[in-house]
Amino acid sequence: SFSPVGDAFRERLRKFPSLVNCTTIDWFTAWPRDALETVATSFLAGLPGADDKVAKALPKLCVKFHVDVKDLSARFLAEQKRHYYVTPTSYLELLGSYGKLLAKRQDEVMTAKKRYEVGLDKLATTESSVASMQEELIALQPQLEESTKQTEAAMVVIERETAEADKVKKVGQQLLTLATFFC
Repeated sequence: SFSPVGDAFRERLRKFPSLVNCTTIDWFTAWPRDALETVATSFLAGLPGADDKVAKALPKLCVKFHVDVKDLSARFLAEQKRHYYVTPTSYLELLGSYGKLLAKRQDEVMTAKKRYEVGLDKLATTESSVASMQEELIALQPQLEESTKQTEAAMVVIERETAEADKVKKVGQQLLTLATFFC
């Protein structure tokens, strides 16, 4: 079977004229609106994730798309003198593409939802960890104050001993100077 769409069909007819003379061509007529709506209703009935209001409006919308494209193809033929064929197969492709696109978008939304849930769990865990650390800091506050006092006392002792050590060092240097002077 050959599709009448595109230049390939015209070229084959020019190269092989017997295709026209010895072939029976089955031309498919356009489906009526109620047939388009019935096909869309049965095809889209099994799609998950659509509420009833959307599920009822969707077949009518698909019919509108198909009929509008058919009307625009007639206008295209009148204005540009070029054929654009709108067949029942193209309608079925529209329905199939919608189903695939819906599944793809639902997967993307579920992936994003899982990421947000994991992020929220991590934030909750971090918040509880921070709260427990704050409680530990409050509990350790008296020990920190005690350690600070001990450190300050140790610094006073170190300063005093450093001053004494400096005096001893100074005396030692004087003795060394005297010793080298007499030797």
